[in-house]
Amino acid sequence: MHPCKLPHNVASKAADHIGTMLHEMIHCFLDEHACQRCATHEKYHGDHSRAFQLIAKAIEEQALRLLEMDVNVGRLDSILGDMDAYRKLKDNWGLPQGVSVHDMEIYGFLEPKVMREARLGRWRSEMEESVISTEA
Repeated sequence: MHPCKLPHNVASKAADHIGTMLHEMIHCFLDEHACQRCATHEKYHGDHSRAFQLIAKAIEEQALRLLEMDVNVGRLDSILGDMDAYRKLKDNWGLPQGVSVHDMEIYGFLEPKVMREARLGRWRSEMEESVISTEA
């Protein structure tokens, strides 16, 4: 039976199980196929790092399209856990390591800066037009 045809509580539980299985499958894929010798291995292929986030984002988007189901692969929980762990780590200069704003944009958790600036620019233009029209 198609998951979307199930009662809501059963479909939700099915989506949770599918999300968990996909989450673990991403780990298996990266363990098997990511280069272990690369200098950037930990940063880009670690537990829930860049490679994980990009694959998980693509899977969530395709699951919605293919299964007509909102599947949560655990990207947000993973990134929050990693951010908490990064807070305890220090780089070569003694500064805390972490996830950059750029990474958060790529992962889909933040609107890209260009889009924010464009939206802000439109808002400013609209505000200026409304001020000019009220002054006239």
